[in-house]
Amino acid sequence: MGLTIFLPNQLAVVMAKANEFRLIIASSASYTSEYPTYLSITDVEQRIIEQQKRLRVDTQLALVSGTHMGIEPQAALLADRLALPYYRFTQPAIRPMIAADFACNERMAAFSHAIVALWDGEDSLVKHLMGAAHYHKLQIVNLEGQ
Repeated sequence: MGLTIFLPNQLAVVMAKANEFRLIIASSASYTSEYPTYLSITDVEQRIIEQQKRLRVDTQLALVSGTHMGIEPQAALLADRLALPYYRFTQPAIRPMIAADFACNERMAAFSHAIVALWDGEDSLVKHLMGAAHYHKLQIVNLEGQ
């Protein structure tokens, strides 16, 4: 399972304005068992370290996640371990709950530059997040290749 993150020209322009490259870490809820999550986050961590080397000196990499049950809880630990800024988006207090999750996805996508996803092709929340990422023209990397 590999991950390649590259910086197209349009992302470099956005980054120059923000001085921060915000990367969403997301996964399907099926990635909750300890072993696959550890392997996934280790792979993501290695690629993030490689990506940091490619960024301009004045650009800070930052991690972004929601509160979904997959790999997201590990994003804060990863950000801490790599000394990166971390942004955690929570659901607004609206009902039904799925509407709150979708609203959270939209805010994350509007705030970020790229997404790294572990999507099994079935999880509706990650599917929605991928759609929001596409709408906001984020670079999308799905480690599962769906």
